[in-house]
Amino acid sequence: MRVPRDPTAVYLAPLACLCQMQKRVIAAFAQLSSGFLGIYGVFCGKLRYSRAFSEPAPVRDGELPPPFRGPLWGRFATVAKTRLKSPRILPKTDSTSGRQIFLDEHASLLSAGRSDMETTRKALVIGAHPDDCALGAAGISTLLNRAGWQVTFLTMTDGELGGDPEVRIQEERSSAKLLGVNLDLTHLPDGAMTGPQTVRVLEDKLALHSPDLILVHAPTDSHSDHRVLSDSLVSAARRHPSVLFYEGPSTLQFAASLKIDITRAWEMKVHSLLAHASQRERVRTVEWAESAGRHRAWPHYRGICEAFVPVRMDLSLICPTLAELHLPVQETGKASWSIV
Repeated sequence: MRVPRDPTAVYLAPLACLCQMQKRVIAAFAQLSSGFLGIYGVFCGKLRYSRAFSEPAPVRDGELPPPFRGPLWGRFATVAKTRLKSPRILPKTDSTSGRQIFLDEHASLLSAGRSDMETTRKALVIGAHPDDCALGAAGISTLLNRAGWQVTFLTMTDGELGGDPEVRIQEERSSAKLLGVNLDLTHLPDGAMTGPQTVRVLEDKLALHSPDLILVHAPTDSHSDHRVLSDSLVSAARRHPSVLFYEGPSTLQFAASLKIDITRAWEMKVHSLLAHASQRERVRTVEWAESAGRHRAWPHYRGICEAFVPVRMDLSLICPTLAELHLPVQETGKASWSIV
């Protein structure tokens, strides 16, 4: 039995063939156009290349010669701009021979010994009362200051339980000025520091100063404010890579594992402690600092040391800094710091 043919297929078949032919014509035209554009690009590139090298533009002293810009320059312009941070070689004409020489544009910075890209290291010494920072870390603060660090003393209270608060704050300012360090005061109540409040204050201060190194009281201390401050700092600086505990007259069971020779900074430490005149007879700060320093120096040093217990310590930061603080002690020939 013969199946009747659909009459619409007779009219649609020529239309489908026409569409196929149209697609092939468009594809052929696109290939032909891309070929002509490629030949044009090569021709333009060769023309610009020949012009750039056959007729060089005049270059004045201290200027860069015009760069070669081919047909693909626009695509790589962004990549080229990112290389401006690297040292460029600048052409300069020698006044005697007339020939072109090249000078490093960063030569003046390198001769000065420090690049503008280098950032200043920061140390934050935190104490509960005026004179605490000087007792525990005046020596290392002086050495870091001489090494180019920016050191800040953060004093949490005014020390009103140990004397006139105005006098004690003025003594703290004088001590910090003698050492050449910055001073930051928070004015928390003496003898009544609480954990949550102290943690919040410390978090704000750490965000403000952004220190590379933090020094604070050891947690094994007979003074309640010292213990609260130490525990609060460990919480506030939980993501900080370098935190050191220092000792004071009220510290108990201090197992020091880092000792730093402060013989060349000892005189500065004595003057900073003498600035706290109201505490001289009450605590005898200089006598304690000398006895503790000589005890920490035994048996490897003949001078005076400050001792610390690292909570966390970034050796890539600490070791190069300590190695460059000053030369070894002349009498012993030992290094200026040691980890025991």
